[in-house]
Amino acid sequence: RKYRRKDGSLMDVEVSASTILRDGRETLCVVAHDVTERKKNEETQRFFAEASASLSSSLDYRTTLSRVARLAVPYLADWCAIDILEEDGSLDRLALTHQDPDKVALAQELEERYPPDPEAQRGVPQVLRTGQPELLPEIPESLLDEAVRDARHREILRELGLKSYVIVPLVARGRTLGAVTLVSAESGRRYGTAELEVAKELARRAALAVDNARLYSGRSEIARTLQGSLLPSRLPEVPGVEVGLRYLPAGEVDVGGDFYDLFDARVNGEASSTEPSSSWAVVIGDVCGKGAEAAAMLALARHTIRAVAMRETHPSAILALLNEVMLRQRHERGDYKFCTIAYARLETSEEGAERGARMTVSCGGHSAPVLLKSDGSIRKIGCSGRALGVFDDANLTEQEVRLAPGDALVLYTDGVTEARAPDGTFYGEARLASLLRSSVGLDASTLASRIESAVLGFQENDPRDDVAVLVLRVSD
Repeated sequence: RKYRRKDGSLMDVEVSASTILRDGRETLCVVAHDVTERKKNEETQRFFAEASASLSSSLDYRTTLSRVARLAVPYLADWCAIDILEEDGSLDRLALTHQDPDKVALAQELEERYPPDPEAQRGVPQVLRTGQPELLPEIPESLLDEAVRDARHREILRELGLKSYVIVPLVARGRTLGAVTLVSAESGRRYGTAELEVAKELARRAALAVDNARLYSGRSEIARTLQGSLLPSRLPEVPGVEVGLRYLPAGEVDVGGDFYDLFDARVNGEASSTEPSSSWAVVIGDVCGKGAEAAAMLALARHTIRAVAMRETHPSAILALLNEVMLRQRHERGDYKFCTIAYARLETSEEGAERGARMTVSCGGHSAPVLLKSDGSIRKIGCSGRALGVFDDANLTEQEVRLAPGDALVLYTDGVTEARAPDGTFYGEARLASLLRSSVGLDASTLASRIESAVLGFQENDPRDDVAVLVLRVSD
């Protein structure tokens, strides 16, 4: 229940009643316990639970901080403002909240017409400079008079009716990231040390969310930049052959292990570089792990393949040399990384009855590419062999196949066949084969997109592994 004190304020009470038997008479005893402080603590914990849920709901700290500002009004304040220091040093007001939209418009006018002095000795500028909170239990009239710049300024301040405020810095890892301002107005509450502690705890949680979001964003940007430098910026056009590619890294903050490549595979001295090439190298692979170590192995594999392909035409010989390089690094540096790769040499012909392409395929521990014929039949090309960087003999073989107009060769990583549904079921090779049979006649790009969509749909858009699909189809 709530009881009213003599001064008019309300208090929370817990009432208990019992019957006391004495000398044959029953007496009703009623005891009221003041639980105002306990109720206040419970409400504070509920508020922090809601605030933490909002702060952890997204890595978009701008949105989450705006939600927290709305939670703070009216529980902690009549007004709540949150300012963030951007990376370039500028100050950005992310939130300005009040229950009355007209009051918000008035405060926005105040901010636009009378921007705060960055050198002010009070308020947000001072808190940002010092990293120390500022508490004013009661805003004196003299302070408002000092701040007034003209008649309209005075009018706005009077309409806002500011009574008390507390400003706390957002600090993470020793850096001040911004500030939270709580202001009392029409409610008439006065801030003290208890409210200051609550505000500081709120600011601590908010600062942690901002810092984590910025760290995540920074790592994501580094990963995207590094991933982009390790993969072709664009694939070349192959005369007479359509090329379709879909690549989807599973994470945003680490470099994925899947990679692909398509490049001119003429060996030194074969033909003039000004003449159109009829020989191309097609590569798809998967380096174990993710992150910086996987990126280093990915770079080693890609650049070794390109360098060796300038002098060697046989896919199995190229992969054998890569295996040798990886084993040498393994012994020298104790690096136990390995990779799986499918390498194909594509030779095109556009003349007479021979129009089409010839593919020579070798696999080092990788899923063998699938040949989709124009009549809907499918078969695997090549044997999987052994992963590279593990065995002295990777058991590398080659298989040659001709692609007629309308035929397509589909290369993919294990993110396709090992994609899992929520119940743990694998997508598998049977589903992939069924999808390919129903995709006869589609161009290479559409076929690659269809495979990606099927895999994502099977996982309910929650990929746990990188997905790479490379399709080469001889034009009709």
